[in-house]
This record gives sequence, C-alpha cells and structure tokens, in this order.
Amino acid sequence: MSLFARLAAGTMALLVLGACASAHPCLLSERRNHRTRLSKLGSAPKLDATVLTEPRSDAERVEFTSDGLSLFGYVMKPAGDGPFPAVLYGHSAFNLRDFDMDNAKELSRNGFVVFIPAWRAENGNPGVYELWYGELDDAVAALSYLRSLPIVDPERVYAAGHSAGGTLALLLAEIDSGLRGVATSGAPLSVVGASWPVPFDVHDSQEACLRSPSQHVQELTAPVALFYGDHGEQAMLRVAARMAASAPGKITVTAVANADHGTAMGLAIPQIVVFFQQQGAVERDRACTSAAATLVTCGLGPEWVAACRSNPVYERCLAAAGDDCTAVATCGWESWSGSACGGAEVETGTTGCVETSSCFGTCGADVACQCGCATEMAPAAAVGVTIMGECWAQHCASAATQDAADCFQKNCSTSYQQVCVGH
Repeated sequence: MSLFARLAAGTMALLVLGACASAHPCLLSERRNHRTRLSKLGSAPKLDATVLTEPRSDAERVEFTSDGLSLFGYVMKPAGDGPFPAVLYGHSAFNLRDFDMDNAKELSRNGFVVFIPAWRAENGNPGVYELWYGELDDAVAALSYLRSLPIVDPERVYAAGHSAGGTLALLLAEIDSGLRGVATSGAPLSVVGASWPVPFDVHDSQEACLRSPSQHVQELTAPVALFYGDHGEQAMLRVAARMAASAPGKITVTAVANADHGTAMGLAIPQIVVFFQQQGAVERDRACTSAAATLVTCGLGPEWVAACRSNPVYERCLAAAGDDCTAVATCGWESWSGSACGGAEVETGTTGCVETSSCFGTCGADVACQCGCATEMAPAAAVGVTIMGECWAQHCASAATQDAADCFQKNCSTSYQQVCVGH
C-alpha cells in the first residue's frame, strides 16, 4: 500500500476520537508535567522510497537546536530584502523529502520566508522517534529560530503542514500564542486508528491525548484552515467538520476538488496564501483601530488610521508608541522615510538613505533632529527634502518639542509623502 493510501486509511477510525483523561485538558501544562513513555526506541519510519535531494540550489541548509539535539532544515527566501511574512512548514510522512520541498517552494514564490525542518530521528538527525511528542518540542525550537531571522517579520509568522506535518502544526497552534494563522492539508486529528508505527502503548489514553489536536481545540491560539482532498479523505472531512463545530469561528474546513491525500496540498496552496494574507490584514486592522483614539488625541486625522492599515511598519511603530504623542508623531515620519529608503530599517535603496538612516539613529525620538537629518539626503531625493525642510522651517522649527511633532505631522508629512516616497 502506498504512503498516501496508508495515511488516508489510518484516518477511517478517526470518527471515534480518543478521549483524554480530563474533560478540558491543557496541552501545554499537561506536557510540562508528563514524560512520554515510549515502548519502542529508534529512528522515524520511512513509509516509502522517495528521497530528499541534497545539496539544494533552491534553499539554504541551516541548523537549529532542540532539547540539546542539533537538527537541520532548509530556509527558502523570496526575492527582495524583507522583512517578509514567514511560514514554518511541517513535512509529510516522517522524513523530509523532495515532495514537501516542492510544495513549500510555492509558498516562498508567493512572498513568504519558509522554514522546512527535519525533526528528531529523521533524515539522519539524532534522537528517537516519538510521533508528535518530542517532535513538537522541535517545532517550538524551529519556530523560535524562524522568528529570529533578520529577514522575517516576527509579527507575521504562520504555520502550515501536510499530513503528519499538519498534525504538528495544529498542536503547535494549541501551545503557541504568536502564530497569526495555521493551514494544513490531510492532517490526522488524532492518533486513534493510526496505520503507521506508533512508538507507545496505543491503549494509553494520556499518550494518545497529548498527540491529538482534536482533544485541545479550545486552546487554539490562531485561526485554522483545514484542507482535505475530496477523493479518499471523506472520513477526515467529517472529523474535521466535527472539530470545527466544537470551536465556532476558529476553524474552516475545505474539500479540495479533484484531489486526494497526495495532491491536495499542492492544489490548496493558492487558497492557503490568501488565507494567510487575510489573517495579516485582520490583525493589522485590529491594531490600527486600537490606535485610532490615540491618533485623534494627538491631533492626527483619520487619514493616519488608513495609513496604519496599509503600512505594517507604521502599525508596529504605533503599537510601540502607546499614547505618547511625540512618539506617535515620530511613527509617521519613520514609516514614510522607511518607504523612501527602500524599506523600514533597511539601509539600502535610494541614494543617500544610508547616511540619513545613520543620522536618524542618533536622534532617538527628537523630531527636530530627524528633520535635520533629512536635509542631508542626497540629490536623488533632494526635491522632496527641500519641500519638507522649507515646510519645517516655516511652520514648526520654533515650536516646543511636543508641539513641533504635531506640527510636522499636520503641516509637512503630506508633502513628504507625495514627493519623497518612491524616489
């Protein structure tokens, strides 16, 4: 029987979900108080003969540490400097293969940094196979590594996975509050009825519970999209629908047309990309709506709320500024100067932005100092700088710091936005 047939067949028993010992178990706390009891020690099973081609020209091999184990994975990067949204991608089966690398590549082509790790006891990695237990620790460590990359926007990190990797992604969403969204294809929602090797006593309800996302659905910390093929995954679709019904508003379930367990992920990726983008927009809207009252208090009009919704750099700056009007005013300046310089905190792009960014670094929240830095921008942006500088001198230069910040935003930033951005 093929890998995909075995995985799909194993889900037929999932209509009867394994029950946990407690009515509402907390996955994170129960894991902290539990040491898994393995009946078999060894490497992860290889369910088919497909392989991982190495070395690779389409991804960078990296190492990360989990529970003292040195593990490897691959990072795929979109074109450009970032920062980019990112996806932790859980591979299918129990070994990283070209099949999963190809699916992950499609996410990278759509503007995401993608990290595809090999878990413990896989692909020559140290450790023993634990079936979604120690491997979840590896996923936590991999997520931390992904968030630390300079090209990644740590506020826009998602998880995805196919089959067994989807199960890990769901478990991760039940213990990590920082994910913006999770999307899986063909993910088993319980270990009950598994047709692949199980390294613990299958009659041990606690061991099964701690590996079954369906038992912790109330703990989901991010929106979830579940995809299954409409050929051969009908049982999984029914279980997923029951899981979604138990957590209204948290989970959507989609049958991928003309797809089976093996092809559903590739066909679902365009929908997954849209889902992730929608979750980012929703979170930004919430943050900007929260900042709206502060913007009004600081004398800034509704156009700045609109700017927040269209500019993630501005949104994050406002979140950090709180109700400090000087800091809020500075956010507008930094978001537009970031655009002019080719990206927030990126000292590349428009000629003169390196010098200007370095100058900004000495100013802190002193708006007058920042505007003085702008006059040093090279001729490539000189027209905009001149207009902005003249505006500052005419309207704001003599004002106190607090008033100067508000003054600059009200009188000068529109000219800067119209003339400087994009030069």
